[in-house]
Amino acid sequence: MMPFDIDVPYRMRPNMRPLGENEPITYQDKDYDYYISEKKKIMAQAYGNNWNMHLRAKVLNYLQCHTMKEAITKYQEDFVVWAPDLKGQLSIQMASVCFPSGWDPLEKVNKSFAEIHEPVADNKTIMAAADHIAKMITEKGPFVRSVWSIANSPDLNRHPAVKKPWTNEGLESMWYRAERQVTVPLGNAAIFFIRTYVTPLLSVDIKRIRESINSMTDEILEYKSLHHVAKVLNENS
Repeated sequence: MMPFDIDVPYRMRPNMRPLGENEPITYQDKDYDYYISEKKKIMAQAYGNNWNMHLRAKVLNYLQCHTMKEAITKYQEDFVVWAPDLKGQLSIQMASVCFPSGWDPLEKVNKSFAEIHEPVADNKTIMAAADHIAKMITEKGPFVRSVWSIANSPDLNRHPAVKKPWTNEGLESMWYRAERQVTVPLGNAAIFFIRTYVTPLLSVDIKRIRESINSMTDEILEYKSLHHVAKVLNENS
């Protein structure tokens, strides 16, 4: 199922669609053992102020697990839980994210959909729909979307503490990194699965990638750390 859709021109948008009838919510494939072994090295999880026993029981029941540790090591996907905070605002109340793509999961707990996406470049479309999306994913779905970028490492974990800055990497040292994101409603809450994929950039459609990156604004290139990638791609066109 790689690669995912690559927009030309590139657009920063929610791009959510209903999950197809025959599309699974989560996967267990040939890479399962590797993903789980990498998760066990990290075991990342964070709890918000409103993480209560009722919500915890609801999530574990859906995941068919007895403990959060079991849930983390059962699924290849990372996941976060959206639920009302102490003021009734939908926000991330729990995060089990072992493989973040350049962000710190601890910083997102207790933040609303709008607050989380406020730093995103060219975010007008997303911000305009933020409240609607937050409510919709608790009432309807499942929904699926995908996002992608280019990384200088095949490592699944790209936490800011371990993420390496770009230096002089060529095409052979670049990796196409994509996330398949699925939301599932849980009453007044929702669970948000994140499945990360990494493959050598040279194994995907370089021309399509170049055209998409060349259509990005400077703000998006900066946000996604793609200025060096754009330079190398155009030097090798």
